[in-house]
Amino acid sequence: MTFSEFKERLNVIFWRDTQHSNERIYRAMLMCADEILSKKDVPSHIEIDDESAEVFRRINDKYFIRPFAAPQGESGKIDFDDNMLIEALVYLTASRLSVDNAAFFETRYFVAINNYENKIWDESTKSIQDMLEKTGYKRPYTLTRGVRGQKYNWDKGFITSLDEYLSDYKKTWGLSYEHFIRLFVDFQNGKNQRADMIALDKKMSEKSLGFKEK
Repeated sequence: MTFSEFKERLNVIFWRDTQHSNERIYRAMLMCADEILSKKDVPSHIEIDDESAEVFRRINDKYFIRPFAAPQGESGKIDFDDNMLIEALVYLTASRLSVDNAAFFETRYFVAINNYENKIWDESTKSIQDMLEKTGYKRPYTLTRGVRGQKYNWDKGFITSLDEYLSDYKKTWGLSYEHFIRLFVDFQNGKNQRADMIALDKKMSEKSLGFKEK
């Protein structure tokens, strides 16, 4: 969803309420996104490598939440990729802007955010790692930190299969690493310069040249 589409959705539920300027909606949306991320462990924002993403909030010694990326202009993308979560953001923003219906919109926010959490957490989800696997946000590496910096320890099965996934993107659907592969495609298209993507690109180059695993 773009910021323009977000505003359209907001205006639909605001039809009997006060209308607001783009700037005020934008500021309120950013504040509400931060409020959600300060309380909820959103899988699309969970990271393990602080050289690849800025730390907004630490969950524990391993995991942290990255900041919400502000959309750039009307066509800028809302930095939540789940429709239920975006719906929650819409209602929370509405509750902060509304003159007459704040309590109603806040109630709708709690319904939406609870529906979202019930989707990503269920009886089979016992840990953050389980939740990341379920939602496709698992990382195919662990980190080893030393005096020379950090080392990426890659999942060998992932490295072996990555070329196949990139040649037939449909094979990534439903994978625990699905969204990480999308980040790598974005990296190849110049859309990010994450440290883990740079390390993965180097790893795949070494693989193509026949370098053996150390």
